[in-house]
Amino acid sequence: MGSSLSYRQFLCTGILDKISRDRTDLCLVIAPLWPTQAWFPQLLSMCVAQPIKLPQTALNQPQQIQPLNLRLAAWTISGNDGKQRDFRVTLPSSSQVPGDRAQKNITSLPGNVGLAGAVEGKLSHLRHLF
Repeated sequence: MGSSLSYRQFLCTGILDKISRDRTDLCLVIAPLWPTQAWFPQLLSMCVAQPIKLPQTALNQPQQIQPLNLRLAAWTISGNDGKQRDFRVTLPSSSQVPGDRAQKNITSLPGNVGLAGAVEGKLSHLRHLF
C-alpha cells in the first residue's frame, strides 16, 4: 500500500507543477481532501473557485485506499497567479491569526465541516455537489 500512496503523491505534485509551470488558465482536478499531504497547500493556493465536495459514492476508489476513507473534491485550479489572487480576494478572512496555536481537539475529519483550508489568511469553503 505504501508504494501506491507514494505514487499518488508524486502524481498530484507532478500535475500541479505542470499546471503551474505551463501557466494553464483553467483546469478541473479531482483530488482528495487530504490536508496532511505535501501537495495539498499547493492545490489550495492554485484554486480559482470553491472546491466541490463529491459524495462518497461518486467515484469508485481503488481497494487499497478505501480504508483511509478519503473524501474527494473537484478543484478548479489555475497556473495563472492573477486568477489565483483574484479568487482569494473574494474569500472571507480566517479567524485564526498566523502563528496562533492550532486547536487541540478537532471534532471532525477534514471536509466534513465544509472547510477545505486556508491560504494567505483566507478561508476556502467547500460547495456540495447535491
